[in-house]
Amino acid sequence: MFKYRFMIFLLFALVIGSQSVSYAQDNNARTLNVNGRGEVKARPDVAYINISVISKAKTAQAALQDNANKTTNVLNKIKSLIGKEDTVKTSGFNLAPVYDYNQATKKSELTGYSVSNHLIVKTVDLDNLGNLIDTTTGVGANRINGPRFDILDKDKYRKDALRLAVKDAKDTATVTAEAAGVSIVRIMQLNPNYNNPQPIYARSYERMKVASDQSSTPIESGDITVSASVNITYQIQ
Repeated sequence: MFKYRFMIFLLFALVIGSQSVSYAQDNNARTLNVNGRGEVKARPDVAYINISVISKAKTAQAALQDNANKTTNVLNKIKSLIGKEDTVKTSGFNLAPVYDYNQATKKSELTGYSVSNHLIVKTVDLDNLGNLIDTTTGVGANRINGPRFDILDKDKYRKDALRLAVKDAKDTATVTAEAAGVSIVRIMQLNPNYNNPQPIYARSYERMKVASDQSSTPIESGDITVSASVNITYQIQ
């Protein structure tokens, strides 16, 4: 029985010892560490526009009523212009008193109320942005923020950028190894990193009135850059 236990203990020790040697060899291995970067240009396929209706009046009720009428007109116009894949929703609403500083009394005095209703439009019809902006400002909207351009399928472009990053790192490792007179054995560590694509923002502006014969506001989105990077550690000999 003692002999049997001793053989099990010896076998266990040999296994642990072999693993320790393997780890030690990895720790003592010569390595080459390289970075790679990949970029993909993508045309935006979606835009977000913040459209606001701001009303001011002497009383809160008058400001609310005026804002409600104008917002209804703006919403109806937006819905008539956007497609089935587009959406419009309220992103914020605010009623606030308006104070002006009276130089004579040296005090701030209540002069009225301001009501703001903020809508956000998501649209894939990028060719119609100028018309959408001009038409809504013509029926009551008086502040436009954006548009903000983005891409819907980010994963596709991220994967393409990552492939380019890995290739870039591999090419760098190959050239470096050849120049140094060593050869690459295997990959020991690989760390990918995605950089979130930054949306493109167009200018924000205010318009109180648009002439009926004015052409649509020109909107140009440009390209969005999707990038990825990778850090690879190779074992060399």
